[in-house]
Amino acid sequence: MRTISKDGPGSEFAKNLGLRIRACRKESGLTGKELSKAIGGGADNLICRYEKGEISPPLEKAVKLASIFNISLDELAGIKPRKTTSGDVSSDLESRLSEIERRLSALEEKA
Repeated sequence: MRTISKDGPGSEFAKNLGLRIRACRKESGLTGKELSKAIGGGADNLICRYEKGEISPPLEKAVKLASIFNISLDELAGIKPRKTTSGDVSSDLESRLSEIERRLSALEEKA
């Protein structure tokens, strides 16, 4: 299957794509399980793995994600900025802040 990732799993592109998927999912009010079912199923943790940047969605699933979120593939991939309202910006910033806090906690646990 062809994926939309430029640099493979775990790359900066995959991580940023994951953050965008998470922000869009939360804005849509869907759980990971609901979103996974909406794009044609897969493992229970499929969306979680996308959101963490562990794997990138195959092109056909990325198209479905963009359709569900009512954005273009360019917006999903971060090639074009998303058209947002002020509420969307706040949600996206909160999502990014949560991710940064999670990473800091993980680093503190290792230390």
